[in-house]
Formats: sequence, C-alpha cells, structure tokens
Amino acid sequence: ANFILELTEGSNADVLAMNGTTANVKVKRNFNKGNLFTIALPFSINNAESVFGTGTVVYEYAGLSQDTNGDLVIAFNTVSSIAAGKPYLIVPQKNIFSYNGFTVENATISNITTPISYSVDGNTVTMVPVLSVTEGEKTGGKYWLAEDTYLYNDNVAMSSLRALFTISTKSG
Repeated sequence: ANFILELTEGSNADVLAMNGTTANVKVKRNFNKGNLFTIALPFSINNAESVFGTGTVVYEYAGLSQDTNGDLVIAFNTVSSIAAGKPYLIVPQKNIFSYNGFTVENATISNITTPISYSVDGNTVTMVPVLSVTEGEKTGGKYWLAEDTYLYNDNVAMSSLRALFTISTKSG
C-alpha cells in the first residue's frame, strides 16, 4: 500500500470504485478541536484517538425515544473505533485542516454504506452515511446537524464524508 488515495468533501466516486483496495488514504476535511461533527468514511479506523487526538470521543447512534413533550430524543453510545461505511458523531481533540487533512495507512476501501435506523411510536429516525456527493447536490429534505446540536432541514449544499438524518413521523 505505497500509493495514496485522496478523499475530498465532494465526489469520491473514483475512490469508491476501488472497493476492496488497500492503500494509504488522505482525507481532506476540516475538523476543529472540541467541536461536534458528523463523520462517515469508506474505511475503518481501529483507534480514533490515534488519528484525531487523545481524548477524542466517537458516538454511535444507539436508540430513539420520546420525552414527556413528545419530542424525539436520539441516543448515542461512545465507541473507540470507526467502521467503514457507518455514520458517527465525533468530537476531535486536535485541529485538522483540509489542505493537509489526515492520512490513514493501509486502509481498505469499502463502498458499502450502513444507515442506522430506530423507531418509536410510529416515528423513525435514520442516520445516513454520505461518502460521495455530486457537484451541486443538495440535502433535499434530509436533516443536518449544526454546531448547536439541533437538526436542521434547510436545503443546503451537501458535503461528503459526513452523515445526514432522515425523519419520518406518523403524522407525515
């Protein structure tokens, strides 16, 4: 695995076409220390702290409930690794700038995505990994996580290597 594959926040179709290939992978994306981000990668990272800094926390979608007001509450568990094609939240403990990004050696590319869904009382929330987007593609009815930890569904330009949420409610 001497060659380097580059992943960007746009189209990664060329890399995803190399399903099963093992290479050194450079991910060109910004991460700010201490902030919450969604993340989805087409390869696994066994130890997230080794890439994102000691104390980094990775969260996996683990359940859905309703509070006493009837609002949906999404639950997460902390995990230490990132599996290929699965969506996560991450709070990195170092700054990573997209022009440099980060590199993972001997990563095996997988183009398989695994959305995670939970339902409660006729409502379903799905966390969807986004590994590649086409130029000008919009979020279109999907929800994205903002820094305030709320979900928004404004129709904005979509970036890859992230996760979005879809919500279907019993009221439509």
